[in-house]
Amino acid sequence: MTVALILMGCFVGFLVSATTGVGGALVMLPLLALVVPADVAVALATPVMLVNNLGKLVLLRGSLDRAFLRRTMLGAVPGAVAGSLLLGFVPEGVVRRAIGVFLIVYVATSVFASTYLPRVGRLGVVGWGAITGFVAGLVGAAGPTSAAAMRGYGLDREALVATGAAISVGLQLVKLPVFAAVGLIHAGDVPLMAALCATALAAAYAGRALLRRMDTATFERVLLAALLLLGLLMLWGDRTRAWDPGAGLAAGRPLGGRGG
Repeated sequence: MTVALILMGCFVGFLVSATTGVGGALVMLPLLALVVPADVAVALATPVMLVNNLGKLVLLRGSLDRAFLRRTMLGAVPGAVAGSLLLGFVPEGVVRRAIGVFLIVYVATSVFASTYLPRVGRLGVVGWGAITGFVAGLVGAAGPTSAAAMRGYGLDREALVATGAAISVGLQLVKLPVFAAVGLIHAGDVPLMAALCATALAAAYAGRALLRRMDTATFERVLLAALLLLGLLMLWGDRTRAWDPGAGLAAGRPLGGRGG
């Protein structure tokens, strides 16, 4: 029953992600944390995010803004390294709540003072890329920050989703071998990861059809609503807390630790 709940949540989360560019990982991670320790949940989510974003990228590759992608990755790669190095020193909750406040302020500014929103220029994209990479390294998911940058840059809805998917693919390719090397991913995790990847791909295909039925005004409202919800979720409790070690077993390892 718990696995079915995770798969349903994964589909809904990645359906939202396919239509707004954000949301999938932030829905899936706490659900995975019901059956595995939080650090393992982040590791298991990585190949799922990779597959889902590859699917979105293939479907919307014609809308990819390659110039934005190149400038973003110039900042994102060193940012991800810095975030990963600081992971053991900076409380994750502090960073996550700061991002939540930022997203809420961003949405409020977009709604009530849209004419005064600062635009993101070419050099600003590199800086935003550094923030995105840093957040990805530190808290595991950086879709909201990259979406805010792409919106400020002026990308249309399909370009935003496609380019956000490409950024995520690059970040997951950096993180995945690290998680495997430190023992957070095991052979016993493959069936669950395969089911999650299949669900994420189905959501990507369904989201493509939904995205193309939206007009620009509807997309803008859905995106801002998603950013507001994610900001509130980031302020609500500790997303990465470890769950009750007595809750059960997952992938052959006891809950409450990394296993081995």
